[in-house]
Amino acid sequence: MDTRKNSRELFSICAPCGLSISVTVDWPELEFVLLCHLPAASLPPSSKSGKDVQQCLVCGYTTPYAHVMRNHHKTHTDERPYKCATCNKGFKRKGHLDEHLYIHSGKKSFKCHLCPSDFAQKTGLMHHLKKHKG
Repeated sequence: MDTRKNSRELFSICAPCGLSISVTVDWPELEFVLLCHLPAASLPPSSKSGKDVQQCLVCGYTTPYAHVMRNHHKTHTDERPYKCATCNKGFKRKGHLDEHLYIHSGKKSFKCHLCPSDFAQKTGLMHHLKKHKG
């Protein structure tokens, strides 16, 4: 039996020194590593701020912001912790659930400026506006 079927060996390169780093990641528990293995004191000034040091080991996406990487991590999992109390639909992000709740409220805040149509979600309006463009 292959015990590594849920693991992936991924490679990353340390930006400041060029060292190739091999990391085994247990799937679906993804891990993210800093691109550099050196202490912050030895990094160039631009790297000390944390800019461009986080990379997704699954797809290579990089960002200087830890919170952006945490949100990005959710795109690689099926976990949907935010549930609608009305229809039980799940969402990866709280903001997406908040936007979804407008559907159940009956409130239609997004109005078309070309016709009398209105929509509960911005995405509905955007899709509608494409019809006006032909």
